[in-house]
Amino acid sequence: MEKIKLVNIKKQNTRVDYVFYCEGSIANAFRKNVDFFVDYDFKIFTIPNSILVIPFLTNVLPVAWLYDATIEIEEIDENYLSSIEEIKKIFAKLYPNLAFKGKIVVNKIVSNRLSKEEDRSMLFYSGGVGSVDALINLLNEKPILATMWGNDLFFHESDGWDEVIRQTSKVAEEYDLECRFFQTSFRYILNYEILNAKFAKPNLTNWWQGFQKELGILSHGAVMAYYYGIKKIYISQNNNVKNREDYAGIKLSKITNSLKFSSASCFCVGENTSRNDKVESICDYVKNTGKKMHLRVCWEQRDGKNCCICEKCIRTFMNILTEDLNPQDFGFDFSDELYDLILSRLNSNVIKLSMNNWGYIIQKISEKPELIQKNLLANYLVKKYPKYAEKKYTYIPTVIEEKQTTKFSGILLERPHDYSNTEIAFESVGLNTGNLVFRDSLIKNLDLLNISYEAYEQIAKDIKNVPIVVTDLIWINENSNFDYLYERVKKNKNTAFVPMSVGLQAKDYEVDFKLNESTKNVLSAMQERAIIGVRGEYTATILEKNGIKNIDIIGCPSLYYENDSNLFIKKSDEEITKVCANFRTFYGLLNKNEKHFLTYCANKDYDFVEQTSHEFVKENAADDNYYNYVSKWLNRKKKVFFDTNEWKDYMKGFQFSMGPRFHGNVMALWNRIPALFMSIDSRTEELVRYFELPYIKMSEFDENQPIEYYYELADYTEFNSNFKLKYLKYMQFLRKNNIVK
Repeated sequence: MEKIKLVNIKKQNTRVDYVFYCEGSIANAFRKNVDFFVDYDFKIFTIPNSILVIPFLTNVLPVAWLYDATIEIEEIDENYLSSIEEIKKIFAKLYPNLAFKGKIVVNKIVSNRLSKEEDRSMLFYSGGVGSVDALINLLNEKPILATMWGNDLFFHESDGWDEVIRQTSKVAEEYDLECRFFQTSFRYILNYEILNAKFAKPNLTNWWQGFQKELGILSHGAVMAYYYGIKKIYISQNNNVKNREDYAGIKLSKITNSLKFSSASCFCVGENTSRNDKVESICDYVKNTGKKMHLRVCWEQRDGKNCCICEKCIRTFMNILTEDLNPQDFGFDFSDELYDLILSRLNSNVIKLSMNNWGYIIQKISEKPELIQKNLLANYLVKKYPKYAEKKYTYIPTVIEEKQTTKFSGILLERPHDYSNTEIAFESVGLNTGNLVFRDSLIKNLDLLNISYEAYEQIAKDIKNVPIVVTDLIWINENSNFDYLYERVKKNKNTAFVPMSVGLQAKDYEVDFKLNESTKNVLSAMQERAIIGVRGEYTATILEKNGIKNIDIIGCPSLYYENDSNLFIKKSDEEITKVCANFRTFYGLLNKNEKHFLTYCANKDYDFVEQTSHEFVKENAADDNYYNYVSKWLNRKKKVFFDTNEWKDYMKGFQFSMGPRFHGNVMALWNRIPALFMSIDSRTEELVRYFELPYIKMSEFDENQPIEYYYELADYTEFNSNFKLKYLKYMQFLRKNNIVK
């Protein structure tokens, strides 16, 4: 039997020691004769064991899950216990080739409250790029800075630790913040060699990065949160070039954001931005404020400073140079002599540059002739590595189920559709059932072979000149990463990739929307072989500004579901009593008009179709009475569909549909039922404008108006008059791309 038993939690002034033993082969996963302890900078006698156990448990749990072991403990925090069950499920999705089993046997579950009930926050601060960028974004909260000894500095490196204390204390003083320091052996107790070989490496990661890092660090915040009355705990995370979410379909930050204990919650900061983005953000802050920001990025130098000759140091200070700032102001104390040493290390391959990390930087350097002329290293990099501007990255495709057909004029690459439970089903359809409306419209009207990318590669040589229909670009923001798609386009040189309904995601029609290099690369490559279909005028304008001009405005294929140019929406003279509503994803605090819309629908007991897995929660309402009232209505009336035929049949029973969900309202139009669209962002608004569909902005909603008022606003005169032209234009687009004859 595999077992970990926590025998005792020893409290000694500021220090807690975890006395435990292992039975079975799981013992090999732990280093022998190494104690697990945490030494805080405050006395811990008042901290309950149900909280003190959390750092220990969090760092050994993934090990126990994979060894199918039982962990025996005396007591545990109720909220924490609930959160780790959710985290276990997320791990299982991230690593589908591993079995996450094991269990916790506990004698007592405790419902804890923060001892001081203060609305404070804390940031785990290392002085690295991620944590400095996070601090800049959180300054208005005045977070406590928590810095640990035992993460990147060993215990014998006391001089380096003293330097870290000095640097962090200086930052805290500069911004009038509180800082706390503690020592932990959480990285000493595990046998990484065994864990990497057995579990991590076969799954393309390492134990520290893939199973322990963020959770292990954050777990120490449980004790500090209880002592200081902290409700929000932050940790930084980069959006790396190749993330497991590329092929697992979920974000790694979902693990971080699921961790809770007592009354505190954990949050990931910066998961949507790359390290290069963060350096640029820090530089912008320095330019705008005139303040200096010290960075500690080096893992090779053990004195708490930057060595300036390792790859990470070089990458960071070159990134700073491209922002026209002096790296010395950021803690890089280098001289001209160091450039010769760096060049020597590069030429002898002591330092190797990763394309993932350097492509963007070298591209920026190439745009600065003055820097190339003055800086030896900049000159060397541009001449030595011109290919890095191409930004080719590794991508691991998703395996999907295949649809067998003998006749096809196009290829559709897509993920598996697994409806075994609601959670998996939402992930299968891209977290929004509206994607099914889009997808099924393509499948119904076009002769498409839908297969996995791996399967396509195997048969590509036998199906030359067959275009690939691309649906990946329907949701583009300023941080979107389509490098995997760019790699496919470059690899399949003779194949046309035809993007459908390309659309930008912006709150309003932002004329300065920044199309990043990743997006421009893939669109530029695609337009050489195919005409790009975009959803509306706004997206077309921004793309044209960025040199993407081989485009047609086509709207959304979901409106062409019937494959009928004579789609006509006719209104009824009957009393409007059967109404179906929809709403945006429930995240963040609802604004006044959004609240009024939901109250309006609840008062009239309208039916409701949900399209995502996000539940309506108290944080959305910030009002218990409002939450209780609306949630009761939603729980009674909401429906979710993973079959468009069932969804369509359901909508037949209504006279009117309204809300901000484009595809939710399109389902009404499939049944020739009028719908009033409500605009909340550019993606919806440019579609309704293009099709001349009736809409109002959500900010214009008036809860005092009767439903007849909104039904009257749903005027389809312009839509009915012009739809045929839109349909014919769409068909012409398909013909030009050889998808239909």
